[in-house]
Amino acid sequence: MTSTLLIARNELRLLQRDPFPLFVLIGMPGVLLFFVTDALIGGPAHSVPALASLFALMGTGSMGFSFFREHGWGTWDRLRIAPVRTIELVAGKAIPMLAVTAAPQLIMVAIGIAVFSLDVPGGAAQLIITALVCAAMYVALAIALTSLCRTMSQLNAASMLGTMAIAGAGGASPRSQRCRAGCRPSLQPAPCTG
Repeated sequence: MTSTLLIARNELRLLQRDPFPLFVLIGMPGVLLFFVTDALIGGPAHSVPALASLFALMGTGSMGFSFFREHGWGTWDRLRIAPVRTIELVAGKAIPMLAVTAAPQLIMVAIGIAVFSLDVPGGAAQLIITALVCAAMYVALAIALTSLCRTMSQLNAASMLGTMAIAGAGGASPRSQRCRAGCRPSLQPAPCTG
């Protein structure tokens, strides 16, 4: 347990030195929320959790970079021969990822409640539990993807393709939103006026 906490503390220290990924995971969906909340069917009830999930999925690549960073620095072999079990090493890297993934989701919902009058049934306790469970799932996905990919480029491509596939399957494409509303998408080109 001590080894896990030491690794987690080191990962948090690295995040403090370079917090830009945190700003991207929190700032981008927060800004995008103001543009798409009223445009999507269902308003904030759909757009807030959808954007929180979308950007958490996009963060799976960033989460996996903590493992590849060790390879780049030449410290991975030292970590592997240290008296640390594999599960302790993975857990030590996963704990900060869990916090980094859950925090933006909670912040997005807080923005939704404060700015867009988002109704959250079940109260704050249920919301926190849901955010932690979703974050744990995203972290587990990031660790699984990292274990399957041999390079950072492969990890980045897999996480982005997976994110877009899951978002499309979940109905994030504008065409599926229009069709659900009962509108037929127009196949006719707009007339030119020039």
